[in-house]
Amino acid sequence: MNIDKILEYQTIDMKVYRIEREFAKSPEVQKAVALQNKKKAITASLLKLDKEAETLFADLEKAEAQIKEAAAAQDKAHFSMGSIADLNAADNVEKALNGYLEAFGNLEKEIKRIFKRLSDIKNEARKLLEQGNAANNDYKASLADYERKSQEIKQSMQGQIARLSELRKEIDEAIFRRYKLCRDNKKMPAFVPYDAPNCTACGMNISPEVGDKLKNSGDVAECPSCRRIVYLK
Repeated sequence: MNIDKILEYQTIDMKVYRIEREFAKSPEVQKAVALQNKKKAITASLLKLDKEAETLFADLEKAEAQIKEAAAAQDKAHFSMGSIADLNAADNVEKALNGYLEAFGNLEKEIKRIFKRLSDIKNEARKLLEQGNAANNDYKASLADYERKSQEIKQSMQGQIARLSELRKEIDEAIFRRYKLCRDNKKMPAFVPYDAPNCTACGMNISPEVGDKLKNSGDVAECPSCRRIVYLK
């Protein structure tokens, strides 16, 4: 197999690859990414607060239903007092009323807790929205620096990109797919010489796995260790 074109492609692409990695580490990109992550974190916090508020409103509805239930039971107890036959019955009614009063007291505490937390959520959400708006404005400003840096990089690589485009048309599709897979997985260079019995990228002895596949110049095989493509010179 003639792999001259893919090797030439790789030689040029390695320069592009290094520039891309340097660009990814540049202050412009790092700032934009940090602000984007900040926006995501604020959004996640707001969604969490929204979910908590939803749960609290559900708890409030339950508390209101319990109050109505307790009030109805208390009215019934008061009504029964008009037909008390003995002191034992009166004592039972008194105990029931005390139970309802205690239940009302507990529900009152729960409702106060719910409203207090809802008030806190409102304040927290307002602060988060302010932070989110500020982060969004900063992010938009950082995109201008990012775009300027990106254009500088593209300008500096115009010649390489043009040549890569030409070479791409002459490279076998299957070979290029294997190359791109390695590149996407940050395994560069993707095509490395086979220096029997070792892969020159990871240094592993791979002769048992690929020895029979590499007989003639240009033969290729996948390294079972690092998954790069080894070739015979």
